[in-house]
Amino acid sequence: MKIIIETIPHKDQRYDTCGDYWIDPKDRTVHIKVSELDSLPEMLCIAIHELVEWALCDVEGIDNDEITSFDEAHDGADGSEPGDDTSAPYYKQHQIATGVERIVAAEMGVDWAAYEEDIRRLGNEREAKEVPVKDMTWTEIFKQS
Repeated sequence: MKIIIETIPHKDQRYDTCGDYWIDPKDRTVHIKVSELDSLPEMLCIAIHELVEWALCDVEGIDNDEITSFDEAHDGADGSEPGDDTSAPYYKQHQIATGVERIVAAEMGVDWAAYEEDIRRLGNEREAKEVPVKDMTWTEIFKQS
């Protein structure tokens, strides 16, 4: 098993999310991408959330492509996360991952309200830059940095 966790500029995420994961079909490597923030503890919280959510979904046999399709179709205009939608194929797994994330955040002294605000600001930055990530290959995305 190989799991790679990296931080990237928010504009380089596949869609407007602070954390994303996917499995490389060639070698089953799990890739977790976390949007860069000023706070290491906050980035670690996102990474831990994504790792827990992926692991639970993998064990339950929830298809990663189904998760990605659901996430990309989600209208987050109200500020909600796709995984908080009760119709999400990974709703339960997302809720558990959020619980773990909150425990870790509390232990690291992360102010949850400030953390949520930092994440909200990422979406605002992405909207202002309007970077068309969806229509790019992974090679093109990573060459933008």
